[in-house]
Amino acid sequence: MIEKTLDGDNANFAVRYELVKKIDRDRVIDPNLDFRSPKIVASFLRHLQHLPIEKHICLFLDHRGRCLGTVEYTGMEDHVHISTSEMVACAILSGAQFVVFCHNHPTVGGDGELRFSAEDIRVIDKFTWLFGTVGRTFHDSIII
Repeated sequence: MIEKTLDGDNANFAVRYELVKKIDRDRVIDPNLDFRSPKIVASFLRHLQHLPIEKHICLFLDHRGRCLGTVEYTGMEDHVHISTSEMVACAILSGAQFVVFCHNHPTVGGDGELRFSAEDIRVIDKFTWLFGTVGRTFHDSIII
């Protein structure tokens, strides 16, 4: 097996290339929609509502709320792991000004109400700070 080692600018290019590939730019998204609106995000991602596993979709938006791309994570019934460094890198590489998180909760509480879990709140606080450090705005987190 031959292994190629990347160093310096070549390594940075390889990492940038992988992250840009990860940003889903193939979805057909109406450029007139303002994804800073929770109703529009919920309508666009309503397919998450009845999944048996937790999915998390991160939307990267320009200064007018137009969607530049998305990254999707699939988890288990009650959690999903999100890479913090990957999310920040994708926000920067996509040129996003705003970032919106959306995920489903396959297991809803006994009263049938959707609520942010303690872990959700911890993640929101962490990403609000992280995105702020790189000049991006964590705009919203929505549960479907």
